[in-house]
Amino acid sequence: MVTTAGTMSVAGAMLIGAAIGFGVEFFTQVTINGTPLEKVDWAKIAVSTIAGALSAIPGIGWWGAGLVMGGSQAAMSWIDGNDFKDVLLAFGIGFATGVVIYFASKVLNSLSKKIADKFRGSSQIADNPLYGKEYSDEVISKTWKDQHHNFPLFVDNFGSDGVLIENVLGDDGLLYDHLHIYGGYGQYEGRFEYIIDKNGVITHRFFKIIKS
Repeated sequence: MVTTAGTMSVAGAMLIGAAIGFGVEFFTQVTINGTPLEKVDWAKIAVSTIAGALSAIPGIGWWGAGLVMGGSQAAMSWIDGNDFKDVLLAFGIGFATGVVIYFASKVLNSLSKKIADKFRGSSQIADNPLYGKEYSDEVISKTWKDQHHNFPLFVDNFGSDGVLIENVLGDDGLLYDHLHIYGGYGQYEGRFEYIIDKNGVITHRFFKIIKS
């Protein structure tokens, strides 16, 4: 039985992005611009925080992350009445920050998996059908959609505890491997479903509720 706990999920990645967005704007106002704490523009910090969270969403890509953060910074600069040069500079700094947020979330996800691997043991890693596999772009784009798709990545480390059904014929006429890991997620009992193609790509990742 697998029960998921506080692990590096999409929500976790967005929280890190939000923290970076908050920190960058707060640092800019207080340290670089010398703004007193009582005169800090919290509306700008809120916008930067939200933009930071959005920049960390899996599947958005580094370019998208840069545009989200850069666009928000440029918009705030323009609202302040700055000239084109300053607006462009704000966009550049924001774009770079968004890219950093995006890659930072990816690194933290990777580290969380490596730490989990050490706890699981080398023999269980070798028996895990999900180990070393990659997600398709479609799966990544759905990880923030709802609770059925955005369960923590930590669950992937329990693949050796699942039931593997090999060579299932798909609707496209190709063969796939299906993996079902039974366990709990939140207040529900069910199974974590994965479908893996013959190229080692995970094309489906879904939590199916069996009992609430």
